[in-house]
Amino acid sequence: MEQPDLGELMSGAIALRQLGKRYGRKWAVRGLDLVVEPGQIYGLLGPNGAGKSTTIRMLVGLIRPTAGEVFVWGRKIGVNGVAEDGGVGALVEGPAFYEYFSGYRNLAMLAGLSKKVSGTELEWALHQVRLWGRHRDKVGSYSHGMRQRLAIAQALVPRPRLLVLDEPAQGLDPQGLTEVRELLKELVAQGTTVLLSSHLLHEVEQICTHVGIIAKGELIASGTVAELLASDEGYEVTVASAQAATAALAQMALVREFSQDAEDTFTVWLHEDEPQQLNAGLVDAGVGVKGLRKKRTELEDVYLQLAADEQPLLAAAGVGERGEAP
Repeated sequence: MEQPDLGELMSGAIALRQLGKRYGRKWAVRGLDLVVEPGQIYGLLGPNGAGKSTTIRMLVGLIRPTAGEVFVWGRKIGVNGVAEDGGVGALVEGPAFYEYFSGYRNLAMLAGLSKKVSGTELEWALHQVRLWGRHRDKVGSYSHGMRQRLAIAQALVPRPRLLVLDEPAQGLDPQGLTEVRELLKELVAQGTTVLLSSHLLHEVEQICTHVGIIAKGELIASGTVAELLASDEGYEVTVASAQAATAALAQMALVREFSQDAEDTFTVWLHEDEPQQLNAGLVDAGVGVKGLRKKRTELEDVYLQLAADEQPLLAAAGVGERGEAP
């Protein structure tokens, strides 16, 4: 992939150029080029061990890169990591709190470790994650989803322009997933840029505007979700008579190609996207059409295909293996 140019480095919320991290002879991340523009929800996607968390730790300064550069809001990050006040908020790994303190007291203590935080800022963050009203309860009484939202509240103090989240949906039930999804969309609508890592493909597809797919520490694909899903999967047609449908489809000029998937189901590719003409042509030929729908590519399909092309073992096992250093 092309390296980010100087304009991208200076204008992006995040720009990583040839970023790498090596442990001994093993590369956890290698040659990573990635740009996140303001206003995006960018999903860093890959299986456990692919290098997502290592990338995020380098971005926020928890570990030092072996190679490459990190830019945040146009500023090159040095050995001390992200230091711009209000520039970045981060949640890395699972949240840890004092069980016998309230959510509010936990938030006040943890946020106060970096700078003095006002009660107004704490209240704002707790309202954002919908914990105001439960903020005086002990964290020991919180559900897993509430703890995750409290951790996001901690990352929101004081109101960062960039929010970096490592597996924010880890362990959440369907209700918790919905709450986090809606929260992030609201924050972006208010001007926040979000980078999140995940191995939950369905969630990434629902929430993210842009996606980067990592395998064995290398970026193998990136773009908007729409771009990655853009493909001609054809139309699924269910008919009353497969024999009659086969004869009719073979004679239709509109049909580019077709295949029989089951006893009464076909996939049909068209020269022009005119499904109504396909339906009318079958009916005119005396074929009973029970159903006709556009086949849709899922992000999971794209990911598995890319993983199969790049890493056959990864596709089979679902686990990334770190590559040897050259």
